[in-house]
Amino acid sequence: MKTKTLKVVFVLVAVLTLGTVINCGGGGGGSSPPPTGFKAIGEQWFLGSDGQFHFLSGTSVSGTWLNDTGTPTGSTTSFSGFTNSGAFMNISDGRVPANWRILANNGACFQFLEPSVRNVTAGSTQKARCVVSTHFFLTASPSSINLASPPPTVSIGGGGFTTTYGMPVVEYYDQYSGLLIGNATASSVSGDGSSLEVVTPSLSGVYTGGYNIVVSNKLADGSNTMVGIAAFSACCIDPPPPDPPDDPPPCEDICIIY
Repeated sequence: MKTKTLKVVFVLVAVLTLGTVINCGGGGGGSSPPPTGFKAIGEQWFLGSDGQFHFLSGTSVSGTWLNDTGTPTGSTTSFSGFTNSGAFMNISDGRVPANWRILANNGACFQFLEPSVRNVTAGSTQKARCVVSTHFFLTASPSSINLASPPPTVSIGGGGFTTTYGMPVVEYYDQYSGLLIGNATASSVSGDGSSLEVVTPSLSGVYTGGYNIVVSNKLADGSNTMVGIAAFSACCIDPPPPDPPDDPPPCEDICIIY
């Protein structure tokens, strides 16, 4: 009987010892590694008639490594991609510390608000702002709408509107993605061209956030020329929650619950 008892105790000790070594999804200890790489964001801005720069939307941003400025870490030496406002691109293995050329990419850019060549250090955030054009900073009334009951029309003021070759075109853009969410043609323009009225387009699928209204006059050849940009905000309908993450795969190794 003693021999059998000793064997049972030995097996239990072995199992408990194994349980302290093998488990599913266990993490290691120790200090966190130092920050590596960096973040980048590209934005489009415009110069209003008030002499101030105003945010328009997110845009593409790209970067190219030029030379090291210290003992480097990371092996990524170039990147490109689209960034929304506030949503930074992670270049987690970007080579730092080093000089990089980082630019917001837009063919309409005529000015940049940050130097394109900059010294990039680990864990830093690199912003690249592109000024796309100089236009009137228009005003929208109302400037804030409830998406559950949007106004039937919107009035836009600021001047520069003309009906010589047709009614002005009004486009609605998401500030954060730069995506077109709706458009319409002005229903009326004041005699002096200082204001217009436009029917509110369908805003289905639009959620709480900031948006821009871009107004363009029609040219003789049927194309559009931008007059200015007005900002407005929308509220009270939040986007649906993201899909839940997939269930973790079943454990294929030896799993011991303890």
